[in-house]
Amino acid sequence: MKKQNTFLILLISLFILNSGIVFSLGSSNEEIEIDFFWMEGCPACAQIKPFLENLQENYNFKLNSYETSKNRDLFLQKLDEYEVPDNRKGYVPTIFIKDKYFVGYSDQIKSAIESILQGQTINEEDILVGEKVETKILGIWDYEVSLENKSSLAVGFILGLLDSINVCSITVLVFLIVFSLSVGSSKRAFKIGMIFTLVVFLFYSLFMLLMTGILGYFVAQYGVYIRTALIIISLLAGILLIKDFFWYGKGISLSIPQFAKPLLEKYIKQATIGSTIVLGLLASLVEIPCTAIFPLIYTTILAESGISVFQKTLYILFYNIIYILPLLLIVLGTYLSWTRIENVDETIQKNKKIMKLIAGVALLAIAFYFILSII
Repeated sequence: MKKQNTFLILLISLFILNSGIVFSLGSSNEEIEIDFFWMEGCPACAQIKPFLENLQENYNFKLNSYETSKNRDLFLQKLDEYEVPDNRKGYVPTIFIKDKYFVGYSDQIKSAIESILQGQTINEEDILVGEKVETKILGIWDYEVSLENKSSLAVGFILGLLDSINVCSITVLVFLIVFSLSVGSSKRAFKIGMIFTLVVFLFYSLFMLLMTGILGYFVAQYGVYIRTALIIISLLAGILLIKDFFWYGKGISLSIPQFAKPLLEKYIKQATIGSTIVLGLLASLVEIPCTAIFPLIYTTILAESGISVFQKTLYILFYNIIYILPLLLIVLGTYLSWTRIENVDETIQKNKKIMKLIAGVALLAIAFYFILSII
């Protein structure tokens, strides 16, 4: 009996020892995984991808390649799992290997990744942002931004102010007030002018919210192409506006289309609350070639920011308050007798070329700024 017990104990011991050896061997040969997050059109991603693929020829590891816009939740999960600080979150390329992460692309990062594959230990200071890092994948990473953010407010204020000096909506409002005064009282002209201004405000606020949503959907995957298109549009619009300073009315111009003017005049001459609402909507719609450039720039910035819809709405409302300030001043100035509407019209006609020049130069400056940021 004792011999049987001894034999059983020996058998169990050998089984445990053998299992331990197998487990140990399995652990030592465990395949390393590299999670590589990238974006279409990202130059740094395109450079580091072949490096990682070439490493597979010499080292045993599994390369998991993820396009960020299609793997948003996984990317966010990894960022939280590795406790990536806020100032490094959301950029591409981002690489996760064992307990380390790397943001960007540089010789130092390449060397650190290879060292890990060789089983070497690297220092924490090796986990740096690479020399080449593509623009943040804004729109897939939500971080806290509020109206306290002075830079965002400043951008909105400047772009809204530049947008507000467009001749199109101001001209329509002046004609509307002139006609309202000719057939009614200053009180009626005030009411009609305020309704028109409110409709313009609501139209452009909704238009910008819609644009922000559309751009936000595509910016993660096509951010580089969107910025390139924005540069081209800004350059073309700036050149056309500057052209109007020297050769106003000749060739292509950013102004109300000729076919829309009779329709606008029709609703101006009705001067009722209903016709004014229709006029505001119609004028806003046909003026998009005049006024859409600056909103497009700002909505692209908001779309890339990744902030909440509520925060975007606050920024857009702030932008449009700045945008309608000249319209409000014209309505209030006329009603409170600060100025005569005829003087306003004369001032606008006299300075409309300069207004176009200012807007054109600003658009060229913005386009070159985006070009330099890409370079």
